[in-house]
Amino acid sequence: MAHRTIGRRRGFSYDDDNAELAIFVDGTEYFAANATGIGFFAQAPVARTTYTITNYTADRDYDANAAANTVNSDVLATLIYDLINMGILTGTVA
Repeated sequence: MAHRTIGRRRGFSYDDDNAELAIFVDGTEYFAANATGIGFFAQAPVARTTYTITNYTADRDYDANAAANTVNSDVLATLIYDLINMGILTGTVA
């Protein structure tokens, strides 16, 4: 089967020839996946980027008015670490 669409405005389509999956709602594509990676909001799927975090300190508290650069760096590193653990990004913590 070359191409199969389930639903007209809501559902998913799967292309057997290219092993591509797309999920859409009301005619708008929100998710696409293939052997390369995933894409959101009609963007072409891309491979995950690998990040390396060094001097990592977990920090999930952020005061936007008082945060210093080290706090910003720790919060950003924690966010990247969490995304790695969810499988959205790839990387290591050193």
